Amino acid sequence: MSNQVIDASTILSWLQNRISQELGCTVDEVDFDQPLDLLGLDSVSLLWIAGELAEWLKIEITTSMVFEDTSLPVLSQKTYALYVASNSAT
Repeated sequence: MSNQVIDASTILSWLQNRISQELGCTVDEVDFDQPLDLLGLDSVSLLWIAGELAEWLKIEITTSMVFEDTSLPVLSQKTYALYVASNSAT
């Protein structure tokens, strides 16, 4: 993870870039404030991306966490909270 500062904004940016890559478009072409299920990804792709995020942050992201959140900003905030809690416990 190098010396990169990780915050909710960093996580949101990572997710936006990764989802845009998966959709084959630019970040500006996607409305990330809409519900996750309307982004155009199937559930397998969304879970794969969540797994990559979990690996990057070295945390566990549950399936329910991915599917209960309504938007990418909400998921980013919850992921960041989990990341902070995980790092304060070590």
